[in-house]
Amino acid sequence: MDKEPFITFGHLTDDRISNVTIDQKQATIIDTPNGERLWYGLSESEEKKVRFIDQNGSGKAIPSRNAFYTRAYDGRKLNIAIIGENLERTYNQVTFTNVEADELNNAKTAYDAFYITDQYFNELSQKKWKKTFRNIKTPVFFLNMDEHTFIYYTGELTYDKHSFPSNSNSEGFVNVKVKGEKNVHYWGYGDPSDSTNPNEVPQDIMNFMLRDIEKFTYKEN
Repeated sequence: MDKEPFITFGHLTDDRISNVTIDQKQATIIDTPNGERLWYGLSESEEKKVRFIDQNGSGKAIPSRNAFYTRAYDGRKLNIAIIGENLERTYNQVTFTNVEADELNNAKTAYDAFYITDQYFNELSQKKWKKTFRNIKTPVFFLNMDEHTFIYYTGELTYDKHSFPSNSNSEGFVNVKVKGEKNVHYWGYGDPSDSTNPNEVPQDIMNFMLRDIEKFTYKEN
């Protein structure tokens, strides 16, 4: 059987970049409705060379500090709470701490984000937690989640009904204000998985997620 290709993706915030190549193959660049530019492509090896090319078409690679989401996380220090199963992966700049679910109600939590694993997918979708998720100001990420995360803050929806299968591997959200109006900022990563094991989330997705947490944490503060 042929080896499955690796997907590589990231954000582009450098307007000078008009072309991205992965191992000399053209990547796809898309513009999202909220104004973000994303790139993605396939490679045959986990060790790939990504180049960001300027809009002059000269072929000169421009280093882009904001387009390296798939590289191993080496950013600023993060303190992340885990509700559920321990993660087997470690990062020099990230501290993972297991906490009880009640920490979600702590408006002055010291954590930069919450990771929630499958042990709590159903429990936290119940009615008593709806208000918590409608108001939470700390990003919450559901690892290897097989349902859309809007079930956690919408109506009477619960995880056990399995009515809204996710089209991502992992998802996250946080409540923010946009021009004075309450809104939900959403993150989605990768393709759905047959597993809900948090330790089977692809490494690229974990790196991407940590960079998004860093971006949100240090931007907001």
